[in-house]
Amino acid sequence: MIPRIRYVAQIPVMRALVLTAITLAAALAGCGGDPATDKVVLTARAVLPADTFVEGPPVGTALEGPINGRETPFASPPVQGFSSLVHLGGLSWGALQDNGFGSAANSGDYPLHVFLLRVDLDAGSVDGVIAVPLTDPEGRLGFPLTAANDAGQLHGADLDPESMARLDDGTIWIGEEFGPFLVQIDLEGHVRQTAIDVPVPAPLREYARGLDIYRSPDHPDLRGLADEERDRLSNLAGSGGIEGLARTPDGLRLFAAVEKPLRDDPVRYRRAILEFDAEAVGFTGRHWFYRTD
Repeated sequence: MIPRIRYVAQIPVMRALVLTAITLAAALAGCGGDPATDKVVLTARAVLPADTFVEGPPVGTALEGPINGRETPFASPPVQGFSSLVHLGGLSWGALQDNGFGSAANSGDYPLHVFLLRVDLDAGSVDGVIAVPLTDPEGRLGFPLTAANDAGQLHGADLDPESMARLDDGTIWIGEEFGPFLVQIDLEGHVRQTAIDVPVPAPLREYARGLDIYRSPDHPDLRGLADEERDRLSNLAGSGGIEGLARTPDGLRLFAAVEKPLRDDPVRYRRAILEFDAEAVGFTGRHWFYRTD
């Protein structure tokens, strides 16, 4: 059967961060079409207006504008750069905010959120935007925030959230790239425990520069060092951490996909998926490798 796809499209102010999230027929529309072909049929899409903003302080002070006709800094945070979507039932979706404007260097003033959306594919609309701020008011992450504040608001230089999985109790695990880490939040966006390092699979340890975890040049331990030192002390290239995160139907296991190879891995097309025990709150040691082109 032809997969019939319906788009949930979010069009940001920043052209470089345009991201369209695709949901398959099994989740939304069912399958249909000519089984003799391999074409995917677009049946609907929903669009969030580019000029959608939420309450908050001015952001984008490190950007050079104008950008797509918009002056910077922005008066309040634009809703943009979704990196993950989770269906919450009916027309309700949760959308994970990416780190802001594309890097730690230009996103230090961008407050991180999970956005709650009302997505009507029949009407083609996305509205009812509610911003749930990601915060660490009790300092549980395990490293200092780049912009210290009483509320513990996380910003785009603290984490680079790329994926999320929602458990049956409502809590959410976020896969991110700066550490890389797994980070758990509750329904109010509060960090629940220390950020969890991502272990290097045993067969790859010889290429991990003496580390048993993945570490990118944006890791909190390396902040403030010269670029050459950060590269030397990391075993993973920037923006190469956890990109995908999935859960088993019973919610007992998560699977984290690492986007890039270790810097010194001679097999450049090799990528890793790691199993995480959501009940024991730890990686199990089970892993799989897959090949990219």
